[in-house]
Amino acid sequence: MIHLRQVGKFVLVLALAGILAGPATAPASLPEEAENQWLEALHHGKTAPSPAPSPAAAGLYESGLHGELAGSDPADPLLAAVRAQKEDDFATVVDRLEEALAPDHHNSRAEADRLHLQLRLAAAFIELGRNDEAIALFDELLPLCPADTRPVSRCFALLNRGRAGVRSRELERSAEDLAAALDLAVQLEVPLWEGTAAIALSVISRLGMDLDAALAWREQALAAYQKAGDVPGQALAHHYIGTIHAMRGDLTRAMGQFSRALELARQAQDSPMLGAVLGEMANVNYLLGDFDSALVQYEEAGRLVDHPWRRGMMLINTGSIHEYRGDYDLALEAQTRALELMRQVGDVSSEAQALMAIGEIQCEQKDFSRGLDNLEQALAMARQAEDTVLEAYILKCRGHGLLDSGRLDEAVQTLAQATATARESDYFDILEWSLLGEAMAARRQGRWQDALHHLEDALAEVALVRRRSGGSAAFTGGIVREAGGIFQEAIAVLHHLHTHEPGQGVAGQKYAAQAFAVAQQARDRAFLDLLAEADFDLRYSRVPGYQQKESDLLTRIIGLEIDLAAVADRPALADSAVALRARVATAEDELHLLEADLRREDPRYAEVLYPTPLDLSQVQDAVLRPDELMLEYTLGDSASFLWAVGAGGEVLFEELPPRRIIEEQVGQLLPLLSDYNLTAGQPAWLQPQAFAVHELLLGKVRSLVDRYPHLVVVPDGILHYLPFAALASDGKPAATCREVPWLATTKVITSVPSAGALARVRRATGRAGGQTEIQAEIQDGAQAAGQGWLLVGDPRLPRNGEAGFLARAAGGEGLPPLPLAAAEIQQLAGLAPSGSSTVLTGPQATAAAVQAAASGHSFQLVHFATHGLYNESRPRFSGLVLSADSAAGDDGFLGLSEVLGMQLACRQVVLSACSSALGGHVTGEGIAGLHRSFLFAGARSVVAALWDVNGEATEALMARFYERLAALDAPDGDRAQALAAAQRDMIQQGQALTSGADPAHPAFWAAFVLSGDGR
Repeated sequence: MIHLRQVGKFVLVLALAGILAGPATAPASLPEEAENQWLEALHHGKTAPSPAPSPAAAGLYESGLHGELAGSDPADPLLAAVRAQKEDDFATVVDRLEEALAPDHHNSRAEADRLHLQLRLAAAFIELGRNDEAIALFDELLPLCPADTRPVSRCFALLNRGRAGVRSRELERSAEDLAAALDLAVQLEVPLWEGTAAIALSVISRLGMDLDAALAWREQALAAYQKAGDVPGQALAHHYIGTIHAMRGDLTRAMGQFSRALELARQAQDSPMLGAVLGEMANVNYLLGDFDSALVQYEEAGRLVDHPWRRGMMLINTGSIHEYRGDYDLALEAQTRALELMRQVGDVSSEAQALMAIGEIQCEQKDFSRGLDNLEQALAMARQAEDTVLEAYILKCRGHGLLDSGRLDEAVQTLAQATATARESDYFDILEWSLLGEAMAARRQGRWQDALHHLEDALAEVALVRRRSGGSAAFTGGIVREAGGIFQEAIAVLHHLHTHEPGQGVAGQKYAAQAFAVAQQARDRAFLDLLAEADFDLRYSRVPGYQQKESDLLTRIIGLEIDLAAVADRPALADSAVALRARVATAEDELHLLEADLRREDPRYAEVLYPTPLDLSQVQDAVLRPDELMLEYTLGDSASFLWAVGAGGEVLFEELPPRRIIEEQVGQLLPLLSDYNLTAGQPAWLQPQAFAVHELLLGKVRSLVDRYPHLVVVPDGILHYLPFAALASDGKPAATCREVPWLATTKVITSVPSAGALARVRRATGRAGGQTEIQAEIQDGAQAAGQGWLLVGDPRLPRNGEAGFLARAAGGEGLPPLPLAAAEIQQLAGLAPSGSSTVLTGPQATAAAVQAAASGHSFQLVHFATHGLYNESRPRFSGLVLSADSAAGDDGFLGLSEVLGMQLACRQVVLSACSSALGGHVTGEGIAGLHRSFLFAGARSVVAALWDVNGEATEALMARFYERLAALDAPDGDRAQALAAAQRDMIQQGQALTSGADPAHPAFWAAFVLSGDGR
């Protein structure tokens, strides 16, 4: 969090020192001399000039700043102001300064220093939130501070008026004031004030979402504070630089900046800064899913900060973690303490926020009486504070509470108010939840078409905000959280309409087709959010000036919305709000036109930021081959759904059990498939569950499954980790694993992250419209028509303390070497076409070496024999563990963002050792993100292991697989068929392993799945 109070703290130390001389009505006797003395003191790192402009002021400097108050008049209001400032008691500072400035107060010091007393009074107003008063007083005083005679005074006044303006969101004039103050500080060679101005300017840039400019200002501030030797300022700059990196999703750099800020804050013994930085570090750990570390840091941060409001905010964050984890008692305790602190502060909005959190928790605990009562009280307080955004949020919470308690009529009314208020405040997060609540209420009342209407509005809002965010990770986290329930609810409503209103549309598939389109939007959204989270730079756009035009438009829209939010709840400015909304609409139209140009000129870029979801007819006519049946799954909390789509025009849209039941059944099967020792190789323990899951997932569409030899699975959640090839099509007991009717023995099975991903791969490989321009360029200079093999494996794994932050977060530190990885690479090198293999092993197997080898080359095969990690809690940390090169800054981890940035033209990528530690909530985004990233980078297909496979079995399976590949008549041969054949060989003809284990057991062949286009 950014608190502008810290920006001016260092300035106020100087202001209270009495360093500005002269009354407001007439200049002091020697203003230039006084200014020069002040400037000299600043240059020497002092807080007061010596000698001072007057004996009285000199006494104030020495006694006020150095604490030598003995013998001074304890009733002197100026000394009392100094004492209060040292304790950050700004209310007392204001009282004492106003006393000194009162007409009946006869004090030679006050008379001599009237101008500087007024300036520091205005600065103290800022610290009390009295920004309008501060600005008005600075407006009066600035004409008395001409640049030619009082440049230091003018710099101070401009600097603080700019700060006050930022707090009041008068950003345009504040930017002018701060820029002028910064120029003066540079001319005067006062780096301390230069740094303060740069920090404040960075806040303006951040509010406008110009993160590049914000980062540049903060780096300038850091350099200025370093020049001044100001340790607290350096801590502040590192802190603020870290927040920009965190907003962009570059958590390694963010954590590095926070660590440096923490070190400097400790050096400066600045407890508030320590607390603020620890809070930011806690936020990063929260994002990483490391809730334990986050809780500890929030607790320590709350102890260090001295302001009740800040401690309250830390407690609210802590409570949100407990609530997310279902620890409602702890969540309620934290929010109750936060409420007490907010009441001490006396800020009505903050008190309402804490009370709202308490009410929401109580409703989740089914304590609706108390929960709804607290929400009603919070609502009244939000209205008292005229906080429209908070009012909309509380209405939304109360509406959902009423809905869950069964009070449908009241819920409908409250949620409609929430939607209207959210539209008024133009806050997407609340609007989406309110519309979802309205849809859920309409569904329970049997108003299915109304429910669909509300959901269509919500989905349109999601799409609008998703596009408007432009891939910024600062926005996408909230979008991800909100959108999931909307997509699920929409599909459920459409399935009901499909079932109960048949005959609608072509062949009665209107609602099935609409639900399929919603599912595609959800999958595309998930990948786009993953791209943004990985901070992927779309460097390859070929449209001249496009990125700048897009950035300018998005910046304009965001700026307009900031202005709109400032006037939304002010009736006197209703006309301004209308004008601003019109300008937003005009900018949106310009963005639509720009997108149209982009689609024509650079389709690959457009497919990433602005994908067009495929409909059913496109999938059947342009994507699937005649022998393929696509099985697309969507798992939901109340129900799951399956589309079986055949190239021949058949479509079945079926409801399946909720996610919980599917996860339970698949979760019971996965250990039996992956661990040979659990079943001792006997099918009696394995086959019944493999058949039960088969019936659960395929039973309702078995008629279509039986007709198609090739199944294309689009999984969701835990199904990403299920090898469909290891499902048993019959429950009749078999004596050996070889006799079990595995699907692998009759079907060729591939998976794809989405129908759109398969369409893109097939278009890029000439299956539907020819190669992309980029791939054609790469292949023009490629070796041997793309017949080369790139073999990477047996890396020197990072030692403890050597792996970078992202690698550690992914679990890439302390891993054991892979057995037989070196032998695997050596064997494959012998199978590769003569003279065409590139081998990277040991210390040479670095991420940089892989990227260099892939650049400008086309390969038939890229094979990785190393640890691969699918990270479920934070998908961006999925990747491959390679050799670290600390001298080159290589942390030994080929992460998702690095894969996305590659131009990898190859027919197949093989990841022969990948694994995931599955927790209680499995999204599948870890595995889907890594596989899809390789597909996006240019691979036609990805073969990967779902679990750690016995080294001897892997060697045997890979040998069979590559023998089949080598026998292919043409480079475009059926690779999926080759993998299926290798698996059948293991089942039907495999020799017993050295341990005596039966290779027909799925543990030794089922882990390997092919994602993408296998032909």
